[in-house]
Amino acid sequence: MRPADIKTIRERSDFGRRARRPFIFWLAAVGALALAASAVHILFFADILRIQTVSISENGRISESSDGKAILAAINSVLEEKKIGFLKIAENILFFDRSATEKQLSEDLLFIKNIKINKLFPHGLAVEFSKKIPIGVWCFKDGGCRYFDAAGSMWGEAEKSSGFLLLSVDDLRNGGNTAKSAAVDAAFFMPLLKINEYLPAVNLKIKNAEIPENSLGEFKVFTDKNYFLFFDAGSTNSRQAGSTNSRQAGSTNSRQAGSDIAGQLESLKMLLEERGKDTGFNPQYIDLRIGGRIYVK
Repeated sequence: MRPADIKTIRERSDFGRRARRPFIFWLAAVGALALAASAVHILFFADILRIQTVSISENGRISESSDGKAILAAINSVLEEKKIGFLKIAENILFFDRSATEKQLSEDLLFIKNIKINKLFPHGLAVEFSKKIPIGVWCFKDGGCRYFDAAGSMWGEAEKSSGFLLLSVDDLRNGGNTAKSAAVDAAFFMPLLKINEYLPAVNLKIKNAEIPENSLGEFKVFTDKNYFLFFDAGSTNSRQAGSTNSRQAGSTNSRQAGSDIAGQLESLKMLLEERGKDTGFNPQYIDLRIGGRIYVK
């Protein structure tokens, strides 16, 4: 038996290990790339976790309305959006952002009151929504009418109406009062709501309201009677309104009728209680804008 040189054996062993290291490194790299490619394929190109169905329900019932279709189109647009180059991230149910999509839809589709999106693994989304309830139609001088709700938000395109089911407002002012607005003018909105709520107590209903072109707070309310009412949403004023046939009412009342809508309505109530049942009471209009006075023509 020939004697072995331990040093030589160790050198050969070390050389073998050094020679194998690049091979192991490249083998690990190729394996990692293969795993990454497989993961990308599974997540974004295979159908294993791809969103394939979206159901739209309104108040618990499947919606086939135009509003439901608008929501479906908006969600499909989110799913088709490409990020990180060409990948449709949102199409994967794991990466679909429910909260962000709910917020986006509420901002873009103004008819939505509430919306909730649930994930139905592995391929579905269930969308539940409710719509705002319109209480009126607001029309603008530049053309177009929009629905508005009790919170003052506006949406959609509405037909101009005149009646008692919906509060109809004709806004004839120039400037920023356009059909592109997302909210009604609060300076007139709250007074109109208060008037609409109050008038049935004095046996009147609003047919429609009109804000004149050069209004500084004045507006007209046309009623179901043969006369209309002048109100002032701008609180106190000292204007003097001319009238050929006028009557001062409530002069002993220390409240300034023009100071707020409630005061103007109180003065109207006093007048109607005094004159409303008079068969000869057939005015063209009742002007409540002047503090502490009522003018009837």
